[in-house]
Amino acid sequence: MIAASSTNGRHVEPPPVAVGENIANLAQDILTLVELQAKLFWADLQTARIRALLPAMVLVGAVCLLLGTTPILLLSATVALSEWLNLNIAIAGLIVAGLSLCASIGGVWWAANGLMHSSKSLVRSRDEFQENLSWIKSVIRQSTMGNR
Repeated sequence: MIAASSTNGRHVEPPPVAVGENIANLAQDILTLVELQAKLFWADLQTARIRALLPAMVLVGAVCLLLGTTPILLLSATVALSEWLNLNIAIAGLIVAGLSLCASIGGVWWAANGLMHSSKSLVRSRDEFQENLSWIKSVIRQSTMGNR
């Protein structure tokens, strides 16, 4: 044990060893929680990446396909609809454009929905972090109340 010293003529006792051990144990627990929190976050991030991969690939593929084939398909469909139903070419063009717009909106909605749901796996990390932070605060609060 550390020897007692005197300061300004007063006798000063060293802090008990138990306080140092408690602080060391608390620091070790906090470091363990930080390590576990980082591992959980990394696992959740990997899960989110895997869940986002397919919707992102579908979105990129759909955009490429749309850009490459849209003019030809729309013109061909407009001419075919015009001849098949004996419609004015402008009216047939509007019908084809409206249908293709609805299909595009549906594809974008599906891909965006998939990308939004892929980030839900990070909720587990957030919740665990909040629980760990509350625990640390309660331990510190209890230890300061006990020292008064």
